Amino acid sequence: MTTASITTILLKKGLRNVWLRGTRPIKPGQGRLVEAVAQEGQEQERLEGWIMSEVERGVPLPGLYPPNDEAKPRYASFVKK
Repeated sequence: MTTASITTILLKKGLRNVWLRGTRPIKPGQGRLVEAVAQEGQEQERLEGWIMSEVERGVPLPGLYPPNDEAKPRYASFVKK
């Protein structure tokens, strides 16, 4: 998983320019942040790979990142393959 993917996921969770040290769940039984990032990271990597392949085919980046209403169905069909 790339640093860019991890950064994107943390930004989506509201974490920007922070140090995470000695983290623990706020509530007992709550999942750990690293597990959530790892799960979301796989999807983020897949999305970014698809975006790169689309850009290499000549599709302009605006509308692909972040995916707009036109790009989302194309990505969904890519994921189903």
